[in-house]
Amino acid sequence: EYRENITDDVSSITGVLPTATAANDLILWFIWKDTNSGTETGPTGYTSVRDPTYNTSGTGANLHIYYKIAGVSESDPVYSNTDTDSLCQYLVVIRGVDTTTPIDVEAGGQVNGSQQDFPMENVTTVTDGAMLFYALAITDGNTGILPTYNAGHIALGSSLGGVAMWRTVDAAGSVSGPTLRSSDATDEGQWHSIAIRPATAGNA
Repeated sequence: EYRENITDDVSSITGVLPTATAANDLILWFIWKDTNSGTETGPTGYTSVRDPTYNTSGTGANLHIYYKIAGVSESDPVYSNTDTDSLCQYLVVIRGVDTTTPIDVEAGGQVNGSQQDFPMENVTTVTDGAMLFYALAITDGNTGILPTYNAGHIALGSSLGGVAMWRTVDAAGSVSGPTLRSSDATDEGQWHSIAIRPATAGNA
C-alpha cells in the first residue's frame, strides 16, 4: 500500500501510514525536494538509504529515501528542512520482507548539468524474489516526467519532479534499470535503485 502527497513552499512534510500497517512491515519513504538548500531532519527511528547531502552542486533535485521495520504501533513520519521549498513523497508499506536485512542491494547516481534522459542504476540482486524500486528526482517538476518502462515495471506515479516505479525479480542476478525521461531537456537529477529482500527467497 502507499500514500501520495504534494506540497508547495513548505519546510516539512508528513507521511501517511496506511491503516493496515502492522508489526514487521517495511515502511519505505521516498521524498523529493526541488533544491539542495537547507539542513534536513529525517524521520525519527528511520534509516537513511540515500545520503541527504548527495547533491552538493548545481540547483539541486534532492532525492531522500528512508526505511523502517514497523513496530506494534507507529506514528506518521515527519521530514523537515530549514529551507522552504516544494516537496513531494511516496510512502510504501511492504509485507513479508526480511526484517533483519530488508535492503538486498542499492545504488544511485546524479547529474548536475542539463539532461533529459536518466538511466536508472543497474544492480545485481542477491535474493530470489526481490522487489526492485526505481526513483528519480529532477529540478524542474513543472515540465513533468515521462517514464519509459521496461517490461515488468509498474508505475507508482509521478509529480513535482519525482517518479517511483517497482517490479519483482524472480531470480537473483544482474538487473538492467529502465531509462526515465523528463519532458524538459534542461534538468538536473538524482536517481536511485533499491531492492527489497523478501522474508523467504522467491516470495516477493
